Amino acid sequence: MGSKLDVLLFILVVVMVTTADATVTETNREMSDQINITFDGLSALYTFEGAERSVNVTVFSYDGETDVFIQFNTTNERVFQIVNQSSTYMTISKVNDFPQCKTLHIRGIALGIEDLLVVARKVGGIDPVEVVERIAVKVNLQPKKIMVVVKYVMLVFVIIGFVNMGGTIDLGLVWNNLRRPWGVVIGMVCQFMIMPPLAFGLAKALKLDSPSAIGLVLDGSCPGGYLSNILSVMLDVDYVLSLTMTFCSNILAMGMMPLNLFIYTPPLTAGNKQLETPFTEIGVQLVLMFIPISIGIFFKYKSPRINRICTKLLKPLSTVLLVLVLATSLPFQLYIFAAPTSTYIGAFLLPLCGSLLGFVISKAACLPFKSTLTVALETGVQNALLATTIITFFYPHPEAEIASRAPYLIFLMTVCQGIVLVLGYMLVKKFLWKPKEDEEAIVSKKDDGEAEKSQQAVTEMIKNGVIREVNGNEIDVDIQKKKTELQCACQTDFGDLGVPNLAFIN
Repeated sequence: MGSKLDVLLFILVVVMVTTADATVTETNREMSDQINITFDGLSALYTFEGAERSVNVTVFSYDGETDVFIQFNTTNERVFQIVNQSSTYMTISKVNDFPQCKTLHIRGIALGIEDLLVVARKVGGIDPVEVVERIAVKVNLQPKKIMVVVKYVMLVFVIIGFVNMGGTIDLGLVWNNLRRPWGVVIGMVCQFMIMPPLAFGLAKALKLDSPSAIGLVLDGSCPGGYLSNILSVMLDVDYVLSLTMTFCSNILAMGMMPLNLFIYTPPLTAGNKQLETPFTEIGVQLVLMFIPISIGIFFKYKSPRINRICTKLLKPLSTVLLVLVLATSLPFQLYIFAAPTSTYIGAFLLPLCGSLLGFVISKAACLPFKSTLTVALETGVQNALLATTIITFFYPHPEAEIASRAPYLIFLMTVCQGIVLVLGYMLVKKFLWKPKEDEEAIVSKKDDGEAEKSQQAVTEMIKNGVIREVNGNEIDVDIQKKKTELQCACQTDFGDLGVPNLAFIN
């Protein structure tokens, strides 16, 4: 009996709580409908770091029966603050003369996008406050001329990298790889069918804000870059396959990259027109990026000397480019390090998980070990600088700066992971693997031992009379006899043929 009573009481409490919540929700919903408020008709407020701006808030009407207390809040005080917030409170009632106006002053603190909230509560009531209106506040970086220079310097570095990559491409070797295309096909599947959904899944799992999620997916949709080629050389894997995959991925990217962005970016933008993907501009950019590759290929076949120079400069030039990109852009883009922890995690996991998936898939396809490592590298190492360049040129501000954090951090994470791999490989090669010359010395010593044993066996056989020891003079006599016989048998004057004294026999 007692247990049944407990169950009934529990059901009654649940019904009462649910009814109360529904009543509050309905009341709050009515309150938001009763207040007509606007921010000068603006859809968003823009300001800069360290700067203040004013905005007029206008209440046009209120249809409620009781007085309402209104205040203004920020969703993140580390991005922007309301100056003298206590002086911005308002109380409105049905008998007020409308419109009622209030001027707010907001101060930008750091790069970001947050909301300015209008919250209301009935005077004397116990209902929770309700958000009756909100507007986005976008805090941008202070404009600096140097940032324009940095933007174009990065574009120049990307173009130089593509030209250098084209100058090292041997179309004959590429064709040989395409005749046995399994490595290339698996690489393209990993590049354009694994990486984009992986980036999308990480963005959703980590609950990234819309610009950061766009940056992550954009990087995951990019083709391979010359960084993977550098790592393939330094790690002694299949450089030709790496170059072939990079070449093919840059061609396919002209169609596959816009397609993947069309599939995966709309769910992340949530109808935000500022973050709509500029498909036409990105397509044009990819076509233009193929021009420097073609120039490099043209110069390679026009002048083999250029090919040798490009091949010789691949490592040092690529290293110099990486250092210059970091040295010229990083000091002016320190805001990327203010990214949320979730963005750091996404930037770390995307290349790492991509490489692991590429390795597993190519291993399951029974590719040779070096080819497996090459596919893993090409899958995980995307052209993050291309993603950063596209975002910088074709997305609005401050969305562009926020979105570029992800690919820029991915670039830094990839460089760090690559350095760790190269150093680990060098240490293993130095201390755990026998150098090639040592192996040759061991084989030579073994051959010398076998020769010594054979010589001892021959000596023993001569002693036992099994074979007769041949005198060196006898051998010389026999050779001379053979020469004479050949000279007599042959009617050709060897002196006229330029082969005097039967040198061809010697």
